[in-house]
Amino acid sequence: MVGVYVMLGSVITTTVAQALPQALPGCPDKCGNLTIPYPFGIGANCHRAGFPIVCNTSTEPPTALWANIIVTAFSLDEAEMQVLQYIARDCYDKQGNNTINNDPWLRLPPPFTISDTKNKFNCCWL
Repeated sequence: MVGVYVMLGSVITTTVAQALPQALPGCPDKCGNLTIPYPFGIGANCHRAGFPIVCNTSTEPPTALWANIIVTAFSLDEAEMQVLQYIARDCYDKQGNNTINNDPWLRLPPPFTISDTKNKFNCCWL
């Protein structure tokens, strides 16, 4: 798995501009050592619609999940969320036949996008 940067855009920018607290009053603001900023939140009535975080406390340390995607970091200044995602592979034998193909493509609803500048992984095997 590798880190993937999800661009949160105006949703987070607006939140920062309004100087909202890290979490809504009475709501948990941490999952393990990860601070969960609003509009995300843990539990009912603690997040904006579409931004629920589930804190899996059966792992050590606890794991933050957004739509079953592991969240590793938030940056309100950059309007980004970092998540873990499997690396795609598309391999061929000497005859050009596809031997391995997996499509772990991360699909996000608008207005979210994947960063096209921070998600670069280049590797060559000779």
